[in-house]
Amino acid sequence: MDKIETLFNIDKFDTRKVLNRSNKVIDKTILDEIEQQGVTCEHLETLGVPVFYYQSQITLHGLFPELSYIQPTGYKSIFQNQNKSIGVKYIAVDYLKKKLIYETIRDYLPGWYILKNSGEYSLISFSKSFTDKENYKAELANMKAKVEHIDKSLFSGSVGVYLARDMFSYFLVAYIAIGTIKQENVIKLIESVCKKPIAEINESIRLKNEQEQAKRDEENRKWQAKRDEQKRQAEIYISKMTPELIAAGYIKNERLKIFDGLTGLIFNDNGKLIFRKYIKPKGKRLIHKAEQVINDISEIESVKFSEYDYRKIHSEYVSNFWTIQAKQPAKQFDIKPGIKINEKLNGIEIRFPSKPDISILEKLKSAGWRWSSFNLCWYNRNTPDNLKFANLITQI
Repeated sequence: MDKIETLFNIDKFDTRKVLNRSNKVIDKTILDEIEQQGVTCEHLETLGVPVFYYQSQITLHGLFPELSYIQPTGYKSIFQNQNKSIGVKYIAVDYLKKKLIYETIRDYLPGWYILKNSGEYSLISFSKSFTDKENYKAELANMKAKVEHIDKSLFSGSVGVYLARDMFSYFLVAYIAIGTIKQENVIKLIESVCKKPIAEINESIRLKNEQEQAKRDEENRKWQAKRDEQKRQAEIYISKMTPELIAAGYIKNERLKIFDGLTGLIFNDNGKLIFRKYIKPKGKRLIHKAEQVINDISEIESVKFSEYDYRKIHSEYVSNFWTIQAKQPAKQFDIKPGIKINEKLNGIEIRFPSKPDISILEKLKSAGWRWSSFNLCWYNRNTPDNLKFANLITQI
């Protein structure tokens, strides 16, 4: 691809070694305009300072105010040298004009694409791929037809076709690379490329945009209708499953703090029932989760997660999470209150066949006995006084 800079009279030397060739103080308003829009060829004619063209940039000499590094092209394409001159990459030269030209041509002519990076801004079109000479000749004729009619006198830059390849074949690339263009030639160039008057081009683009917007609106309508139906079906399924979960001993937690080992059920946005498990892997700081869609509560027993199924999470709480109610294993009591000596813990345990009367409970508490919800007993240290108390309280 021909380089844009070959169209200028370039002195190829390092800008860092060149002294500022002008002592003219540049007004802040001029710099602000350059920072916001880039530099135009009209700017270059009216600045009244030396302009030097290099391989990848131009340099505007003169004493410019401090640059604020605004990026008019989306890239850092304007910068300030130590001698207060301003460097401008070619992408920022006549940038707004190029943008209008490229976007209009792209929107009107199918197959054209904008190539933009920190150092290049052009319009390109790709041929079909080929592997033999005959197809190459056919594609070359097609690609030349896209650019050979363009009036190249309207701008400084290059137009042409070059050969490229991928791993398996070759293809051709037609390109339009504008260096500079006067404002009066912007519309003329668009008409030259598209071979239509600008009014017809704009009307065609307007109709195309309306059709595309109508298509997007219709797709959005269908998507919303589908989403509403999915939501309705999800609500029906959740309503059906809720009584089954309750009957199976599950309770719904509106907001539950996540902890290692937490398991339960949750409905996703589509109403699918998800079995989920949380763990904190060894050596990891965050808790991880694994989950699987199930169709029936009974499937939980067959769900097995491998270590690769777990993914880290960053939330501390989970909402609308169904967990099984903890059930304390039933304990069988003797018909009469019983006393047991716990030699291992050096304690005495008292068990009652049913909840004692309030007066007995008060006596137990006053004597320092404590209730164990795990062992379902009242306990205290094994001392003669406590043993005597236990024998008396169990006879009441």
